[in-house]
Amino acid sequence: MKKIFAYGVSFALAVLMFGCGGGGNENPPIEVSKGVDWNPYALMHPKEFDYLMVSSKVDSVKIKEVIVNRGNCKPSSANEMNKKVLKFGENERYLFRGRCDIKEAEIHTDLGVWFFTFQ
Repeated sequence: MKKIFAYGVSFALAVLMFGCGGGGNENPPIEVSKGVDWNPYALMHPKEFDYLMVSSKVDSVKIKEVIVNRGNCKPSSANEMNKKVLKFGENERYLFRGRCDIKEAEIHTDLGVWFFTFQ
């Protein structure tokens, strides 16, 4: 019984550390990078905002959900998190309110869930 539990915990940790995807594919179907941009028109809100850029590395991938910093970074608008289908080479930029220092992102796609960490 203890062995089964240990194997289960090991599997769960491996999935959390390396992401999980469909079909045993070890490589994520997307690339994710982060950045900071500046809004010269912002009067009442912070002028700087963080964003994630998600790019497709496959013929088609549907982005279902983007969770940043375990849900602590909120999107700049409700429309920001609409489900989007990206074709090979296409990208989508996801904006976040305020100065939220992006440390990790959890991207839910139709091909699996993928975890990314940033410095």
